[in-house]
Formats: sequence, C-alpha cells, structure tokens
Amino acid sequence: MGKEKKGCIAEFMTSGGWRMQSCSRTGKIERNGKFYCGIHDPMKVKARRDAAQKKWDDKWKVQEAKLERVKAMSEYFEGVSTKEIKKMVAKKGEE
Repeated sequence: MGKEKKGCIAEFMTSGGWRMQSCSRTGKIERNGKFYCGIHDPMKVKARRDAAQKKWDDKWKVQEAKLERVKAMSEYFEGVSTKEIKKMVAKKGEE
C-alpha cells in the first residue's frame, strides 16, 4: 500500500469571521509531529509575519521622524503668525 496522505492541521477564520475552517491542503511539512502545508508551515508563517512587521516598523520610523520635525517647527514658530511665516518662506525662496 502507498503512504497515507496527511492533511494540513491548520485552522483559520473564514473571510466573514463567523467560523473556523480547516485547511484542505495536503500536509507536506512535519513540525513536532504535526503536518502543515507550505502556506501554514509555522516557520514560513513566522518569516512572513516578521517581514511584514519590519516593513511596518520602517514605515513608522519615517512617520515618527516627520512628526518630530513638525513638532520642532511648531515649537520654533510659537507666537509667530502664519502671515509672518509665509513672508519668511517667500523671502527665503527669492534668495
């Protein structure tokens, strides 16, 4: 007889979020005695999540730098009217 095929043991929420659904793919990767498909392999899932987190962290660092700059500019120009700031910017552009 042939080797018995094991199914992926992963479960996930349906797109509507109302119920759990079992993965229908064949388990090809064994981790701690459990079989997973290539999509739900815990090592691959962790790698994808880590990459997404790094991307978000990098994007957030840029956003935080922008916020710090706006905060510094706001503090620097405290008490100066918008009209005066616009004059300064226009004058600087003419130079």
